[in-house]
Amino acid sequence: MNKNIPPKSVYFAFCIALILTTFEYFFRLKGSQIFLLPIMLLCFNYNRSRITEGQITVFAVFFIISILQCIFSILTLNGLIGQICFLLNSIILASMINRYFTVVFVKTISFIAKYSCFIYFMCIIFNPICEFLVNQVCPLFISLNVEDAVDTGGGINFMIYNFQVNPLQITSMLKNCGPFWEPGMFAVMLNLALFLNIFVLKNTGRNNIILIVAIITTFSTAGYIILSFIFIAHSFYSKSKWSFIITLAISVGFIYFTWNLDFMWNKFYNDFESASTNDLTRFGAFYKHIKILKENLFLGGNLSGVTIDNETGILANGISNIFIAWGIIGGTLYYIFMFLSCKKQLSNNQMDDSLYIVYFILLILLAFSQTVTTSLLYYVILMLGLTKQSNKNLINEPNQI
Repeated sequence: MNKNIPPKSVYFAFCIALILTTFEYFFRLKGSQIFLLPIMLLCFNYNRSRITEGQITVFAVFFIISILQCIFSILTLNGLIGQICFLLNSIILASMINRYFTVVFVKTISFIAKYSCFIYFMCIIFNPICEFLVNQVCPLFISLNVEDAVDTGGGINFMIYNFQVNPLQITSMLKNCGPFWEPGMFAVMLNLALFLNIFVLKNTGRNNIILIVAIITTFSTAGYIILSFIFIAHSFYSKSKWSFIITLAISVGFIYFTWNLDFMWNKFYNDFESASTNDLTRFGAFYKHIKILKENLFLGGNLSGVTIDNETGILANGISNIFIAWGIIGGTLYYIFMFLSCKKQLSNNQMDDSLYIVYFILLILLAFSQTVTTSLLYYVILMLGLTKQSNKNLINEPNQI
């Protein structure tokens, strides 16, 4: 077997984890981490993977904080069990996927982008198809525990594709969610895949066009901002003068076009203006997190996306949410571990030595609009750089995509 080709069991483990933790249909499944653990253990044993000392160190840090949170009644016993299972799933999946991460992630998200764009444009062009899916098919797939949804009714989905509650929010256009709980989360996955495909796998083919088109169809404000960031970064890492000029011109044109869209300014302005009164906005969540953190600075609060029982408790700002999950010390250590992981993951990359800083900034920017810092994906990324093969984690043959 070619060692550069990810085993099917690794794809299976990653896809199961992605489906159970991010797809709209399963997103609110209670006990999902407990259900996921035996699957991860079976795949781990099948692949004969190894957990390194660095990963055990990170696990120990957050395990100790979890125990203290339970002792001081910040975390319930059930919450503690769920959180420990979450940490175990993270470390097991990271040890399995290891050097295959980029290929597995990019290929998986690209596949989702392709079929999601197909469904999206079919619904745009042929309205009867959209009505049939929304009115006839989606009612057969009511999201699990949908009564806990922030928006009454939850997502209108048929498991592999989500129409969201209101398909015509803000833009009067259908927003492409893919299978995820909202378009913003789909944009996170797409932008991360695009970055890895361009900078790490160094692919410049049609796959990038598909990912960019999918990002545009999300109509996500944060998604557009991150895409602009990737364009600008790519222009500065271009090796030739003409490539730099062309890429920079495209970047400036895209930024000018998107920031002249009404919904971009309206969303940004409304979120900023209502920060002190609306906890569900990104700025409002940050403001609320500060107040919660003051009540328990060292051990955090009870709004972690990992252990929360009711979706209404998850405030949409992943940057500050991690401090609520672990406290000021744990949150700071989290970002230190993430920074070191990004550096190690790209240490053997044949591009500029500063690329890992761009990678780290990207992960932070992606977290501003989504609670991804407490997601399984981010903990896997955090632990990838702590493996013995850390300098090869993201390096794979470009022609695999």
